[in-house]
Amino acid sequence: MMAICTFNARTLASEASIEDLMVQARKTRYDVIGLTETRRHRPLYATFDTGEEQFLATCDSRGVGGVGVLVNTNLAMNIDSFEQLTTRIGRLRLRRSCGSTSALTVFVAYAPTSSYDEDQIETFYMDLEKFYREDHTFYKVINGDFNAKIGPRRTPEELHIGTHGLQWNEQGERLSEFIMTTRTIHGNSQFQKPTSLRWTWESPGGEYHNEIDHIIVNRRYCLTDVGVVPKFYTGSDHRLLRARFFFSRKGEKAAKYKKRSPKPTINWDLFTTLAGFWEDTVVDNIDEEYERLIQHLRDSAKKAEGLRTTKRRLSHETLELIRQRGAARAAGNYQLTSELARRCREAIKEDLKERRAAVFAEAAEAGRSIRNTRRDFANRKKKK
Repeated sequence: MMAICTFNARTLASEASIEDLMVQARKTRYDVIGLTETRRHRPLYATFDTGEEQFLATCDSRGVGGVGVLVNTNLAMNIDSFEQLTTRIGRLRLRRSCGSTSALTVFVAYAPTSSYDEDQIETFYMDLEKFYREDHTFYKVINGDFNAKIGPRRTPEELHIGTHGLQWNEQGERLSEFIMTTRTIHGNSQFQKPTSLRWTWESPGGEYHNEIDHIIVNRRYCLTDVGVVPKFYTGSDHRLLRARFFFSRKGEKAAKYKKRSPKPTINWDLFTTLAGFWEDTVVDNIDEEYERLIQHLRDSAKKAEGLRTTKRRLSHETLELIRQRGAARAAGNYQLTSELARRCREAIKEDLKERRAAVFAEAAEAGRSIRNTRRDFANRKKKK
């Protein structure tokens, strides 16, 4: 079991703020804490007397941003590297240990607030997606302060979002798009918690509370819990958010070697026709006749068999928009990238809406249960 946390410290620029953090951390069960808003102008790497290792990256020239990690003693020997990818994104890589622990990459992210230009917000998400896709570790976790509010799942298409949460905002829509695009899972919304154990930010005076810190993972089955740790307090207006994982080598091997061949489907009209060609013969051995019948039915089923094809959830026009968005991003045209990203979001939502309507129409025409179809569509048990 591994505990990975995220915490917006507001500042770790002074020795006093770091010491305050360490006092609280040593009273908390954790393995890795992703740190945002360090506001440091100089990087710091420290190994403490008790064995913890801390990496703090730098902020921008205005004193905004900065990310880092705190790794507990038990995992320090597994550290491969920590890199500052931008002033808002960091990456911690952990090596595979001799035991059952798999290799792991933890991304720490600090998203721009809604007061920033849309181009800057889009650049942040494009960078994060690029770094995520370039990393080929089997287990990947993204955590940090996204300044975004994600509520419970609203439609069956939002499979990457769970059924629990507080509320949505525009930034949450953008984060949701990132999660869907990278085929990851939003951890916070997977678990039912009282409101007191869900919010991660408090306004001055305690009047407002929001859930804007998030933990995202690429494999749902390894996530066992997500919740805040109320007793962890350093003076920041954010609370520590902790996720518990079970990164199994056995699960990794099973997923890698699992066969993914397409499932066959039977054309029953053709099968009935072929099976009807059976001709009885006069034989003395009834067992031989039975075996001949079975073989005939098997041959008929084989001839009537076809591969089940998966229909695209997105139209060719939408896929072309996504391709153009990537090309614009690669060319450094951020204004065009932002416009294409907006159009992609709208097109994806419309395609999923149309696909859902088509699935229900097919079910109604075939006389299948709409309720079961809705459940199967939401859980992807059937790929139309």
